[in-house]
Amino acid sequence: MPIPSRAEFQTATDLKFVVADKRAADMVLNRIDVLIDEFHAEPSAPGQAILLARIYYATEAWMKKVERGEPGVNGRRKPAVYNFYVTVVQALSSLTEVPINLLPNWLAETFGKAMVEHGAQLDITRKLADYLTGVDVKRFRISLRSGIAYQQRWWTNSDKWVVASSANVVAGTTPLKAIQGNVAEEVIAAGFSGYVLSQGGDFYSGPHFAPRQKNSEGMARYHSSYFGGEPVLSAGEIKIEDGKVTEINSSSGHYQPSPTHLRMAVETLALQGVSMATLWVGAFGLPRMLGAAYLGHAGLAAVPVDRGMGVARPGWALSTGGNTPASRAWATATMSAHASMPARNREILEKNRAFVLFELHCKPRSDGGLHGPGGRGKCLQCKEIARFWDAYLEYKRK
Repeated sequence: MPIPSRAEFQTATDLKFVVADKRAADMVLNRIDVLIDEFHAEPSAPGQAILLARIYYATEAWMKKVERGEPGVNGRRKPAVYNFYVTVVQALSSLTEVPINLLPNWLAETFGKAMVEHGAQLDITRKLADYLTGVDVKRFRISLRSGIAYQQRWWTNSDKWVVASSANVVAGTTPLKAIQGNVAEEVIAAGFSGYVLSQGGDFYSGPHFAPRQKNSEGMARYHSSYFGGEPVLSAGEIKIEDGKVTEINSSSGHYQPSPTHLRMAVETLALQGVSMATLWVGAFGLPRMLGAAYLGHAGLAAVPVDRGMGVARPGWALSTGGNTPASRAWATATMSAHASMPARNREILEKNRAFVLFELHCKPRSDGGLHGPGGRGKCLQCKEIARFWDAYLEYKRK
């Protein structure tokens, strides 16, 4: 099924007689509109793939907002947005020749930033990093609502959401460092807090500090601590003052993101309503500039050079990665993180992927399904995820 035009997508996601959360005020949907126009104007396959991936990330961000019950989005649009999301996944799979079930890997390797050798040495060889559990990571998520950042009061062991500030993170880190014996060597610039941008398009910011000074063993918090050393879209330092994101950079020794990776972070902030007229961006190798100028900077929209472990992709996207120290370390860290991930988190992740695959495979062939509902018993991919079929049917009924 082809990607709809902007007008078609707007019609599908429009709601009549809406008083609150009107479509015109939905920043994420407005950004998707623009990306759809750019996609249809792009003549090259590589450019189309990049834009489809950006549409994919934006659509996932919208659906997460609905699931979390965040203001500014209307959940009644979810069926139309979800159908659009499925179409994007199918088109991206067709264009890249990457199977649906491997698309998350492709996205991670194409747009994500793997750890560099420096990070691998600290995490894998010297075992200094404290890898957080899924529950702990959630405490440090930054929620952006109409351009204002919020965070949980984790430094007081509270899950109450308050206006975010980098100063909160620094203050919350100090007693933790004292407990662990970290009495020197600040790892984040003054006035900033460390951040990572996850593959799911969420920002996280929490304590960052060096290992114990006396014996140099364990309990260090690095950018890699959030996701067990897996690739992220970007990482560095962020300055948030009374909810306003005022500056962001790519200062991360573990990941050392390129200016293109940092662009993903800046674009995500723009998607969430952060003003590009007041946001300062500092990328390694480029002069400090405002967000609007950064997003318009020539050469930053290309596919990032780093592709994680690397998977051979058709012609334009071949990669020779996969056997570097950083890639091997990433593989080790990924397996470790997956093994330590709470069973509930793994189940939710696998269920979401199963729903997308069922949607693409099992709907009637006349509607674009791969084999229709009757072919489910013969499809190897569908049989592997058969345990989610009843849950999928229940979801469709709702």
